[in-house]
Formats: sequence, structure tokens, C-alpha cells
Amino acid sequence: MKKISLFLNFLIFSLIILVGSFFYYIKNAKDSLNEGKVNQSSLSSQELDKIVNKYIKITNEEALRIKIMSEKSLLETKKKLTELERLSKIKQYKDDMNIPLARQIRQDSQTEVETIPADLINKNIYDISQQDKIDLADKKEYARQWIQNARKEGFLLELSADLEIIKYTPIRKPSQQDDSTDSLPSD
Repeated sequence: MKKISLFLNFLIFSLIILVGSFFYYIKNAKDSLNEGKVNQSSLSSQELDKIVNKYIKITNEEALRIKIMSEKSLLETKKKLTELERLSKIKQYKDDMNIPLARQIRQDSQTEVETIPADLINKNIYDISQQDKIDLADKKEYARQWIQNARKEGFLLELSADLEIIKYTPIRKPSQQDDSTDSLPSD
């Protein structure tokens, strides 16, 4: 809802600037016409073209200025919007952190907490370490097979301790074709 409100405020502000500049331009155009009234029949077509081009150039510059102002204000509005969103997320997080323990969904009371035997903890740690050893062995076997397949395809691979490729070089394989034939046979 705030985004819509900010957008509408920006739109209204832009329209006010546009209408104000339009009236300012008309007032200046009337003043310049009153000061520089010239008999049009005495002006040549080239002079008329110069005057028209001058006013077209002024109008284009004014339109460009208004466009730049509106883009600048749009950018500022976007920045303020992102800052407001960031601040609202921070406030939400702080509000969540300030919820008293009594109102939180999960509560651990002293009677519910059970002590875990040391043997069970040691067994879990042992199981985890064994699984890690098995995973490492699987990775090394996979890397060995990968290097072997690369050798068959004509590449020499070097792996780091983390099983990442450090360097690879192509191995020259002997040609599968018969070398006795000419590449350009004569007729």
C-alpha cells in the first residue's frame, strides 16, 4: 500500500512540475512575442525558418530538462523505497527477537530436558567419522577412475588434495590411420 501511495505522490508531483513548466513556457512565449513583434511579411523565409528552429530547439531543451528531472526524482523515490523496505525488515526482525519466551511456540522447561548419555554421543561421533571416511574413499576412487578415463581419451590430469583439477595436458596419440597414404594423391 505504501508503494502505491509513493508512486501516486511521485506521479502527482511530476504532473505539477509538467503543468507549471508548461504555463511558464507559455508566459515566456507571450512575453517574447510581445517584445519582438515583427511584421511577418517583411521577413524572408530563411529568417522565419531560423526563428521557428530557435523555438523548436528551446522546446526540445525544456522537454529534455523535464525528462531528466522526472528520471532523477524517480531514482530518488526508488532509493527511498528500498531503504524503507530494508528498515521494515530490520524492524520486523527486532520485533521477532523481542517476543518473550512465554509467548514463543516452543518452550523447553527444566523437567522436559533429558540428559544424553556420553556413550550415545560417542557412538554418534564415531558413526559420523566413519561415514566421512567412506565418503572420502568413494571420492578418491571416483577421481582415480576419472583420471584413468581421461588418459584413455588422451589427456593427463593432475588433481589437488581437494580432488580439484590443477592441470591437464593433452597426450599425443598415434594416428589411427595408415601413414603410407598420401594426403594429396596424384592422378
